[in-house]
Amino acid sequence: MLMKWFLSALLAALAAACGTSPAPSATSNELKLSPPWIGNEHFEYNLLSDETGSPIGSGTIEVRPSSNATTIEHRYQIGKVTQHIISIVDPQRLNPISGEQQITGSQNDFSLVTSYQNNVLTIKATTAQGEKDFTISVAPDSIDNDSVLMALRAFPLADGYTTSFNTVVGASALQIKSTLTVAGKETITVPAGTFETYKVTLGFGSGSDQITWYEVAAPHRLIQYDNGQNKFVLAKSSP
Repeated sequence: MLMKWFLSALLAALAAACGTSPAPSATSNELKLSPPWIGNEHFEYNLLSDETGSPIGSGTIEVRPSSNATTIEHRYQIGKVTQHIISIVDPQRLNPISGEQQITGSQNDFSLVTSYQNNVLTIKATTAQGEKDFTISVAPDSIDNDSVLMALRAFPLADGYTTSFNTVVGASALQIKSTLTVAGKETITVPAGTFETYKVTLGFGSGSDQITWYEVAAPHRLIQYDNGQNKFVLAKSSP
């Protein structure tokens, strides 16, 4: 979520991070979340330019829970560029287990595989500069960037609610202290319909706030998301 989809800056950060020393582990408590979904979910989003409001692409998010692990899969298409992400999380606590990511169709294609164990993230990346392997320490309250859009639905969202956690961005080997604040309720209209939502501000300590809109009614579907460059609006979902 912290990353801006399809940005070349992401790839530059990945190349720069490879081979650096591990980041120190932060002092924090393990998150205690419960999954908001009760079965498989499928979401389709239209991607719009923040600058012009015009369509730039499309995306899907699928949630597939099981007794052993929950799979959160993203696919995004902008022009010829495709981003495919698979994030595996604990089925009950939603803490990260592993993941895969691939960007194709760009001038800076890359892929990576991530694995979490004992508060250590191992990253194996394939970039234009070759194979890169590295590790970073992560805090117990970490949420993987590739699952955070769905995991935030599990927080007890309510007017005035605020909390903090760590976002781990495997593609740039970063662990970032993050804050979540419910700004209030807002009724918004997207192609999928009109919804009463919680407007949630996400802060990352650098002035790069992002905004999500989660449906007030359970299971708190992601209705809209603005990362500061592109906006995702819900076009269809099932169930």
